[in-house]
Amino acid sequence: MSSTPSYINGHEIAAVIESASCRSRLIMSDTPDYKSRLVGIIDHTTLSVRDTSHSVALFTRDMLDSCKKAGLYPASVCVFPIFVESVGVALGDEPVAICSVAGGFPAGQTFAEVKMLECAMAVENGADEIDMLLDLGAFIEGRHDEASSEVRLIKEEVGEEVTLKIIVETGVLKDPEAIYRAAMVAFDGGADFVKSSTGKNCDGVTREAAAVLAMAARDYRQKSGRRVGVKFAGGISSPEDALDYVSIACGITGDDLFDADTMRIGSSSLLYGCVER
Repeated sequence: MSSTPSYINGHEIAAVIESASCRSRLIMSDTPDYKSRLVGIIDHTTLSVRDTSHSVALFTRDMLDSCKKAGLYPASVCVFPIFVESVGVALGDEPVAICSVAGGFPAGQTFAEVKMLECAMAVENGADEIDMLLDLGAFIEGRHDEASSEVRLIKEEVGEEVTLKIIVETGVLKDPEAIYRAAMVAFDGGADFVKSSTGKNCDGVTREAAAVLAMAARDYRQKSGRRVGVKFAGGISSPEDALDYVSIACGITGDDLFDADTMRIGSSSLLYGCVER
């Protein structure tokens, strides 16, 4: 793998975050409907050990009740693979994608064949999107080609029509250079998005990590011509925080702030800060 660019350093990242903070404040004052516009990039998420088919269906219907009144919908509902079908029944024909974590989530410490099967079963049951952890063990040991190859296997298994988001667990890697390299490994394998965090193994996303992931997405596009995105998760619960993260990413990539094709935020509660219940 090529060396990490020189601008992946604390000084440059801090400057990007400061600029984004100013941009975020301007958006709040100039775009009074920013909260409602955030809804369309949310992956509305429940990943609790206490989830049941019944509770997930209620979670989905509760979202629909609030969203229909406002005429707004999240990008997806994100659940464990066993609940994909329950979400599909609850959604009916509503314009919301079904996202499933899979591939041995949240640790990813299982056989590639098991990951492939679980992802395939989630898609067979109706998942439009898959969130899966990068093989961090391989990555940390420097076996980057192996980690990238596994992503490629999963992408081939689920197909081009399924959006594949690869989690790099920024709270584990911590170092900006490592985060950048992990994101590039995921993109090289065919990931459509890189995602910051599982929300299970360590701290969630930070503004610094968000900036690095966005830099990786921008650089990969320039290198490959393929349009890829970023997803931030783990602790983003207020519209104000969400707008900060979106401003950081889009200030780097040049994307529209509220484009679900390139920007996602995973949260269990953010939606209700953006839509009146």
